[in-house]
Amino acid sequence: MRRSMRRRRSPGWVWAPLIALPLLMLSTCVPGKHLVDSALERKARSALAVAKLTDVKVDFDWGKGVLTGPAERKDLALAFVGASLDKHKRYALRYVADGSTPTPASTTTASPTTAAPAVTTSSAPATTAAPTTTTVVRTTTTTVPLTSTTVAAAALGVDATSDVNGAQIVLKGQVATQDQKAAVVAAAAAAFGATRVVDQLVVAGAAPTAGTNEAVKRYAALLGTLGPRLSTGSASIKDTVITVKGTGFNAQAATEMNAAVQQANGNGVTATGTLTAAASDPAQIQAQLTALLGRSGINFAPDSADIDAGSVPILDTAAASIVALPNVKIAIGGHTDNAGSASPNQTLSQRRAEAVQAYLVSKGVNAAQLTAQGFGSSQPIADNSTPEGRAANRRIEFAVTGS
Repeated sequence: MRRSMRRRRSPGWVWAPLIALPLLMLSTCVPGKHLVDSALERKARSALAVAKLTDVKVDFDWGKGVLTGPAERKDLALAFVGASLDKHKRYALRYVADGSTPTPASTTTASPTTAAPAVTTSSAPATTAAPTTTTVVRTTTTTVPLTSTTVAAAALGVDATSDVNGAQIVLKGQVATQDQKAAVVAAAAAAFGATRVVDQLVVAGAAPTAGTNEAVKRYAALLGTLGPRLSTGSASIKDTVITVKGTGFNAQAATEMNAAVQQANGNGVTATGTLTAAASDPAQIQAQLTALLGRSGINFAPDSADIDAGSVPILDTAAASIVALPNVKIAIGGHTDNAGSASPNQTLSQRRAEAVQAYLVSKGVNAAQLTAQGFGSSQPIADNSTPEGRAANRRIEFAVTGS
């Protein structure tokens, strides 16, 4: 009789670790997981850097991101990071204020659709013990069905300000697209000169609308009008609303700016603001004229004394300021770079100074208030060995000599 042979079964404690260890390694060392999380973190950190939110930290684990930072940075951080991750298929975001502990957040994620996804914030139940956190979930609907406050897509749109002081203009805030930014920067550079523009504008990366595109177009045109007229002040744009405030170099400049603000209204754009005129003050006229000429300067056709059309608004403003102070004496100085020989440069600088003098007289300035002198290349203010330096040296200056 054959003895039946039965295989002896190994106990569970023998083989369980052999299965658990690979699973543990798989859960922590999956290459795809690290690649996805790393990509998300890189985009998020780049967005935070652009928004200058250096005090907000980000960490991703299996597509779930946690932003940690000051409570007051919450909305801006979520908005910029949410926009930067828009092309990723699956992710979830949560914001935790410094010193608090994350509470469980919704894990609902979905692939984006052709419709623009919404950015939604939600809060944990408010109690004295539980800290408040915020979750952003990408979804196929316009809102996430949570008890929450929805951050509209417009929050990632246009919200910018241009501050004018002296010869400088500072652009800050955000616009929706790179094209919108280019339009604003180009208008500021044309009105103030490229070297006088401090560009701090951020591109939010949101989908533009016809309304904001039209508003930015009118805003850029308005900056061109304000350039040779606004002494100090600012122009702001919030989606389709433009607001201007400040002081013009003189009464004529203020009147022209107010007219331009009114003309910016229409086609869905609202423009408001009443600008006032600076007082006619002999003690301030030198600073005002220096700031005015320091913007885009007075330019001429090459090797000519023909005044460039773009310089006419600056001379018009200067003329109005001088007319308001009939006792002020102004010396007009013409300067060139060192290209060519000294004698022709001296002659050209004299002709240009006299051309400016003649134009101011044609605008009502008493000729007895003005003198014109050319200095050629004898008084450089910049390095003639560089194109930028030579451009700076080719200039017209006004000097108040008495009142």
